[in-house]
Amino acid sequence: GDDGAACLHGPGPGERLLELNIKEDGRLLTRVNPPPLRPETFSARLQAGGPSVLVADFLDLDPGSYAGYETMQRRGMRSAVLVPIDASSGRIGSLAVNHRLPGYFGPADLALAEALAAQAAAVIERARLDDERQAAVRTREAALEELSRQTEELAKRDAEAAALRELDVMKNELLSTMSHELRTPLTVVHGYAQYLQANARVFDAVAVERMASLIFSNSRQLVRLVQDMLDFTR
Repeated sequence: GDDGAACLHGPGPGERLLELNIKEDGRLLTRVNPPPLRPETFSARLQAGGPSVLVADFLDLDPGSYAGYETMQRRGMRSAVLVPIDASSGRIGSLAVNHRLPGYFGPADLALAEALAAQAAAVIERARLDDERQAAVRTREAALEELSRQTEELAKRDAEAAALRELDVMKNELLSTMSHELRTPLTVVHGYAQYLQANARVFDAVAVERMASLIFSNSRQLVRLVQDMLDFTR
């Protein structure tokens, strides 16, 4: 052909995701999201589910029913083959080849274009499946990464919880020890104070001095223990 075009359809009527044009000089032009197809063109009919088309001469068509008449006349194109690109998911695009001579293409050319379109469909479908598989791999890797992060976070929280439990045990042990240490001198002080209060008249000076000395030494021990507790709290 003198030029050709292939396009991938979008979900909406006339919508195209991609268009590739090969010009007479061999240039390849790529357009992403080109303007929608005009209704009543062969390409639009193909997108809507129509069959392959073999055009013997565009100038023999009715300008009132074929929207692309003026375009093909201006470009000097007379004949064409237009075929759909069908994948397992449905019609995904179309392929068109044009020529400046009328009647240039025949049934064999149409069959060849359909074979090329089938190959294009297989390539496109394989590429899309590869994309989906890679996306699934990326999703799985992201999920594994998130799971690893959560596992690390749980391990960190478990370690913190274990440290808190150990600290709580140490606190309880300290309180138990301090309570025991405080109880001994406090019992001595309290007991001798009660004894003195009840029997102060019958004690001589030596006995009172001895008991006062015990009360004093045990009260000093209480003061030291309380100071240790304050230091530990700080």
